[in-house]
Amino acid sequence: MLWFPNNSRDRTPRHLLARYAADDRGEVVEFALLALPFFALLFAIIQVSLAMFASQALQSTVSKASRQIMTGQIQTAGTGVAGFRAALCANSFLFDCEKLMIQVQSFADFSAATPTDINNECFDLEEDEEAPASCFSPGGSSQVTLVRVSYKWPLGVTLEDFGKGTTLVAMSAFHNEPY
Repeated sequence: MLWFPNNSRDRTPRHLLARYAADDRGEVVEFALLALPFFALLFAIIQVSLAMFASQALQSTVSKASRQIMTGQIQTAGTGVAGFRAALCANSFLFDCEKLMIQVQSFADFSAATPTDINNECFDLEEDEEAPASCFSPGGSSQVTLVRVSYKWPLGVTLEDFGKGTTLVAMSAFHNEPY
């Protein structure tokens, strides 16, 4: 390796370029070749970590808000989906509450809650479309309730769908308390 004296006049951009050009080890070229994949991998790790954190935060938020349906607070207050959305938003800081897609269904018992009874039209909505009234049925005392909340989480960059993001889904199934 060539050695250059460390004088203040030798720190000009021209001198620095000459110094790197004289370096025969190829460190600059190696860095240039490896920097892009390294930073892409680093960005992907951070992006996936944030999506996993958001998924866990959504699940926690749904569990906390579902407690109000389980205890009958939403039903007795008569606030409906707006009250449940407010309960979700009170426990959430990561999500745009207006973009949360909510489905609450009630069944007589757990054996009646089959996958064919789950209504997917609550999540196949356009940006400005309102969910049908059948998407929020919290049930009454001692009924089984299934709560599903979905949120389109924006990802920075993906290879297959540039910037479209991913859908986070959180679920909670419980037996309503007698109230």
